[in-house]
Amino acid sequence: MNYKIKTGNVISDAIINEKYNIAKMNNIEFICNFIVPDKITLDSVDLCVILSNCLDNAIEACMKIEDETINKKITINSYIHDLYLLIEVSNTSTNKLQYKNNKIISTKKNKNSHGIGISNIETIVKKYNGILDIISGKNKFILNIMLKVKNN
Repeated sequence: MNYKIKTGNVISDAIINEKYNIAKMNNIEFICNFIVPDKITLDSVDLCVILSNCLDNAIEACMKIEDETINKKITINSYIHDLYLLIEVSNTSTNKLQYKNNKIISTKKNKNSHGIGISNIETIVKKYNGILDIISGKNKFILNIMLKVKNN
């Protein structure tokens, strides 16, 4: 495959390049500094779930922006720190998060078939003894994920 973005991992290459192309078709700036290091204990399916859900949500949030003066942008970064893989996905967003029982809920009409993305990410974060941090500010949404991917 001839991908524009290369991360060092076949799964993340496929997902990130697909989302990159969708973003570009929708005039969304896409910046990627995402690398998957060798010798980490991260299941490919788990990586797929995290990247797909994060980037789908980011693209959707950018596409909802109607104000032409707001720059639509998605940034995805990864870092290794000690035993942990840190993933940061940030995007432009003008929507306020909605919560119910301290959980983010979907703003889509059919809530039964939507809104499970963040829950899936939370499940994976717990599996890897990690931390999920969500920051929402003026025209910005940031998802920080920390996963333990190396043994002591």
